[in-house]
Amino acid sequence: MFNRCNLCLVWAILVILFQPAYSAIDHQGVKKYKVNLTIGLKGQMPISVSTLARPGKKSMISDMSEDGLKETFIEMHAREKRIQNKSGLLLDIEVQRRVQGEVKQTERVALFVPENQEIEYGLNTKRKKSDLSVSVLAHQL
Repeated sequence: MFNRCNLCLVWAILVILFQPAYSAIDHQGVKKYKVNLTIGLKGQMPISVSTLARPGKKSMISDMSEDGLKETFIEMHAREKRIQNKSGLLLDIEVQRRVQGEVKQTERVALFVPENQEIEYGLNTKRKKSDLSVSVLAHQL
């Protein structure tokens, strides 16, 4: 009646059909956010990525150069926060530039990102001079 391939196909279709019902809250009841990041380190091309963030969890992203010698490693820790009646995420972002596996540069920034509002942190901010520029947009799924 059903062979293994047909069962896999039926399972995949069911997952696709019922996935939107579970997208806002995962099986443990934790909210999920889609975070769009554009990260730039002085002297390098910016990296644009989208990732899922769960409050209390770390997200890690790695971008390797074509020759495999240079890597930009991004670690992001998200926490839900409410500031001045705005809900959003408090993101602790660490960016490392590695050359042949050796860490050459590390930059950190902590940003409050209200839901559906883009926040930018630049090279020439008044808070701190940094070689890091970040643009972040987060929205709850």
